[in-house]
Amino acid sequence: MNTHIRRAEPADAPGITRIIRAAWQEYNPDVFPNVIPKHMTFVAERGEAGIIGFVDSFATQRDEDDAEIRWEVDWLAVDPKNHGHGTGTALIAAATEAGRAAHATVARALVRIGNVASEKAFEKNGYKPSPDMLALYISDQPLKELRSVADHRQSYLITVNRLNDTAIWIEGEITDRVLQQARYVIGVRGWHAAGALIPRSDRKLLKLVEAEGYKHVANYRQYVLRY
Repeated sequence: MNTHIRRAEPADAPGITRIIRAAWQEYNPDVFPNVIPKHMTFVAERGEAGIIGFVDSFATQRDEDDAEIRWEVDWLAVDPKNHGHGTGTALIAAATEAGRAAHATVARALVRIGNVASEKAFEKNGYKPSPDMLALYISDQPLKELRSVADHRQSYLITVNRLNDTAIWIEGEITDRVLQQARYVIGVRGWHAAGALIPRSDRKLLKLVEAEGYKHVANYRQYVLRY
């Protein structure tokens, strides 16, 4: 039976939530229907089974003066019962073309170490893996007081509105000040978490991030495609 790829609608939120829970049992928040129209989210449908997979994608910039638009292929999941039919590859293709239409200069995605199916699907779409293994660190504990402000000429706090949360993403130079500021911001704005990707080879930085109240979630490799 053929699989149909289409852009998601707010009414698809329950179906996407079901796929998330089937693919990642540790995730349980519901998808926000009002976020879907603001992103380029695609679903895969197959006959009476309905939604069997989805991918979410959207643009980010480091700041208002940054000319580079990065296209984030943020979430990709296919119901485990429907693996092996090329659905993930087709969803990535749809998200990648959406980035091209948005005039992004680069598309990127994080693939959890050991997720061979996703690795192959991104590679089939022309994405290349980064050489470094990256550790994802997250803090959902806000700071009540800010002792110092980060130097934003070298560090960046990027707001990321995902399908089921709003977070601060830290890029550029990772310092104690920017790690503290990110935790302060999520408290002021009532957001869910602050996060950063740290090369596994940088032991000094890994210790700093942990000392500033961030917890290791998982290890990833970034896959990148330049338009």
